[in-house]
Amino acid sequence: MATTRVFIDSRVNDIALLVSQFVPGTEFQVLDVDRDGIEQIVSALFGQSGYDSIQIISHGAPGAITIGSTVLDSATLNRYFAELLVIGNALTENGDLLLYGCNVGAGIEGQEFIDNLSHMTEADVAASNDLTGSVSMGGNWVLEASTGFIEATVVVGDYAQTNYSGVLSTAVSEVEPNNTLANATALSLTEDPAGSG
Repeated sequence: MATTRVFIDSRVNDIALLVSQFVPGTEFQVLDVDRDGIEQIVSALFGQSGYDSIQIISHGAPGAITIGSTVLDSATLNRYFAELLVIGNALTENGDLLLYGCNVGAGIEGQEFIDNLSHMTEADVAASNDLTGSVSMGGNWVLEASTGFIEATVVVGDYAQTNYSGVLSTAVSEVEPNNTLANATALSLTEDPAGSG
């Protein structure tokens, strides 16, 4: 069984580049932007367990991350109490929940959000407190804000980190999904991709 499960909002640019650099065996799913993202994740994880990390790649803002048609923030967390328990139960005892999106963990609002999310999922949570994505646009793939001890590694490989051309801010969340993988459901990488450069 894969130890990492990744969920990617289909508004994210260049999904093919990102997933081409995932560690072989990583399971990932591209989320439909017109459907509740939390419900999509729960549907995929229901009855599952044993993941070391669940990682979500989407667009963010301080204290908020957009997942499908859902904006998950401190105001909407309680609405998803049962669903967040399912996500937490899919993780191992020391499992981590990693959120890739610009500024999700920034400031007091961001830290409060990941603290509350950690409490509800009983998982260690990490998020970025600055731009996530392209180095040339001022971004990076470091998740600076966290709760607990984060053992999971960044799922995006070095080549993709260096060559990714966008940032994961809500300023671009209105872009329609145009990736070749945007309509994918659940996939698993089983071997090193050839010619992924």
